[in-house]
Amino acid sequence: MSTAIKQKKVVPELRFSGFDGEWKNKTLGASFEIKSASRVLKDEWTKEGVPFFRSSDVVSSYKGTENSKAFISHKLYERLSKKSGKVSKDDMLVTGGGSIGIPYLITSSEPLYFKDADLLWFKSSNNLNGFFLYTYLRTEIFRRYLKSISHIGTISHYTIEQAKATPIILPELTEQQKIADFLGSVDAWLDNLRGQKTALQSYKQGMMQKLFTGQVRFKDEVGKSFPDWEEKQLGEVTTNYNNKRVPIASDSRSAGDFPYYGANGVVDFVEEYIFDGEYVLVAEDGVVEVTKYPVHLTSGKFWVNNHAHVLEGIEVSNKFLYYYLQQLNFTRYISGSAQSKLNAQVLRKIPTSVPAAEEQQKIADFLTALDQTITAKADEITKVEEWKKGLMQKMFV
Repeated sequence: MSTAIKQKKVVPELRFSGFDGEWKNKTLGASFEIKSASRVLKDEWTKEGVPFFRSSDVVSSYKGTENSKAFISHKLYERLSKKSGKVSKDDMLVTGGGSIGIPYLITSSEPLYFKDADLLWFKSSNNLNGFFLYTYLRTEIFRRYLKSISHIGTISHYTIEQAKATPIILPELTEQQKIADFLGSVDAWLDNLRGQKTALQSYKQGMMQKLFTGQVRFKDEVGKSFPDWEEKQLGEVTTNYNNKRVPIASDSRSAGDFPYYGANGVVDFVEEYIFDGEYVLVAEDGVVEVTKYPVHLTSGKFWVNNHAHVLEGIEVSNKFLYYYLQQLNFTRYISGSAQSKLNAQVLRKIPTSVPAAEEQQKIADFLTALDQTITAKADEITKVEEWKKGLMQKMFV
């Protein structure tokens, strides 16, 4: 007498109603064609023409950031395309070098060419929904697989042969489409929220420029205009506490609850603190991005190293000072070619327009409320992203 062992069906934990068939184990290579492009030399790049994608372009698109663009001529594009073919809608470009396995879904049939070896070309298939595959390549399941085929935890290259051998468990095309449509709507929701956040940030920047140049002025409680702003130097309206700063080497820091500030913000948390209260920190040196000069408003207990100036307002409130310094162009005040530095004496002499205390408060309150709205929108985005991540873990196998 034999006992039959019941096999567990290959299906996801979370599934749309109306679908009950088992998902099928396949490989990417058995599902569609995987290839690369013909070689393009760097001296063949142009400033305009047909977009030429590199792995950095795919990664920046994936992260939602900008990247410097490259192009090739239409003549070269036509010549190379006769050898390798042309990408079309629903094809996929996947990074094969650097940050490997990052997907880029082709959404139109506009001319586009790409760098050989750096990018793999997944050709679209009638049996596979492009957005379903794009989403699968963003799941933890696929990322774990990439790590599993590496001996050291990371892979410097993801080759055509490795891609062809990559396993994937697929439902029928109709279920793929259902999943793709749903996750596409979630992505559209996220894009809308991110657009709202970007619009709020742009509005804030525009209002800061208008407020601090006097184009927009508040009035007092009875509708009367406030006095003209006084022109002073920053050192006249603030106290500098740089003499209290103490750097701690990274190997000498003990983990604690108090933020440890450097030029670009909080770099660690330590057991002790130097300052307690509201101060404005302005980067002195070690700045990551000079065009967005780091200015921070503190609250509570903290430690700071010698890479950030520590200021406290005398004739200006700290919140007003924080926003005022945010909108300044610091490039005119920094020195040094190898490493930018904002000298303490130069900082003291920065021209500062000082409104009446009540107008300072109105400006600070207005911009604080905007910041709170932007933070709330960012929190909303994070919650939806986490919700989507949880869904994807249950919708794929």
